[in-house]
Amino acid sequence: MGLVKEHLYDAENAAWEASPERRAERERLAGERDTAAARVRRESVWAARHPGEWEEWVRVQLLLSISFEFGADNTFDFDDFLMDVGHRPSAAHHVTRVDESKPYQQGNLTWAVRAVEPPKSPYLNVEQAAAFLGVAVQTVYNNRRHIPSLPGFRTLMFDRKVLEGLRASPRFMSKRQSETRRSR
Repeated sequence: MGLVKEHLYDAENAAWEASPERRAERERLAGERDTAAARVRRESVWAARHPGEWEEWVRVQLLLSISFEFGADNTFDFDDFLMDVGHRPSAAHHVTRVDESKPYQQGNLTWAVRAVEPPKSPYLNVEQAAAFLGVAVQTVYNNRRHIPSLPGFRTLMFDRKVLEGLRASPRFMSKRQSETRRSR
């Protein structure tokens, strides 16, 4: 009985493989494989020709997929991206939105310079406080109990106004003078 079932199953499977539906499915899968292979080749060419732009495209592509437009079948690929933003002016530039209220989408992208300098803080860290007082960093650490720092910070942070008063004090004037004598 088992052998008969196997022959029936094999015959049914052979009939399915020969059917027009299966042939159409195989052709569809082969077409999808060919399309995917062509896309991989195209992407490797893009990455080789425009490495800086490709790097930004890969980064921004994740942000582009967040916005959905229902009924829109147009694809936004690297060629469209390159036509939209142009070539990267320098390595310091990155892609950002023109209008921050709109999502990352075609027409709302531009190159912008990365902020190199962090935003100015009204408070100084140890290195900045040492430069402000005109002493070595170790001097600030050694005299930490005499310099009021801001509580609640993991690193030592100092108020510039408090340091102005300390800079004129005899304690730090003598430290500055002795350190300048040592450095000569």
